[in-house]
Amino acid sequence: LVKLVPRFLATAVSALWKWPLFGHDAQLRRLFPDSPRLRALCSFEELYVGLTPVEAPAVFSLLAAIELDNISENPDAGRPDVGVFYPLGGFGQFPKLLADAATASGVDVRINTAVDEVLVDEGRATGVRTASGDVIKADAVVVNADLAAAEPKLLGSESRSDYAS
Repeated sequence: LVKLVPRFLATAVSALWKWPLFGHDAQLRRLFPDSPRLRALCSFEELYVGLTPVEAPAVFSLLAAIELDNISENPDAGRPDVGVFYPLGGFGQFPKLLADAATASGVDVRINTAVDEVLVDEGRATGVRTASGDVIKADAVVVNADLAAAEPKLLGSESRSDYAS
């Protein structure tokens, strides 16, 4: 048993180099050592979550594999419930379609309206004060801004996160 443990550890450590949580950049350099363009093509998904290929785990390789749907190699390819889907007209259509659906449901959607403050009463957002000084009361307030920047600026003393301090 004592002689088997070092061999087992050596095998385990060796396998860790191929483990999916190893760096994606290192994995891509092993797969495509002479092609920076192929490495770039297979690593753009990291940018979606704010990582670089050096920071991202190798498990990000799965994203490219899912998106490259080759029916000759994948018997599930072409099925309506398999693969990656995109909105008709591109992702740029999504905010417009969402606003249209909300408006059709009776929501007053305001865009391009600068807000200075989210009004809060007893811990609940009740409206906004615009940069022009208008007060808009609301049952719900949706803020589509970075939390770390928006919360302390728009909620002020009502801010609850560590971002405010």
